[in-house]
Amino acid sequence: MLLEVQHVRKEFQNHTHALTDASFSVSQGDFVSVIGPSGAGKTTVLNMLGGMDTCDEGTILLDGMDTSGKTAVQINRMG
Repeated sequence: MLLEVQHVRKEFQNHTHALTDASFSVSQGDFVSVIGPSGAGKTTVLNMLGGMDTCDEGTILLDGMDTSGKTAVQINRMG
């Protein structure tokens, strides 16, 4: 898998749950869209994928490498 999001959770300071147990994977060559109603966590997912925000729980793997603790620049360099 090119991208794997495994059991990701994100809660903001006001105890708003943006994501709870989100999991999905993307293979190389796949075209993917992120859809859902307002407040569903779409922007939160994209921010975590790009390193602009962190997960409270779970793992994001980019080409098999964990992105935890990496900056947006480091994730960008990973591919």
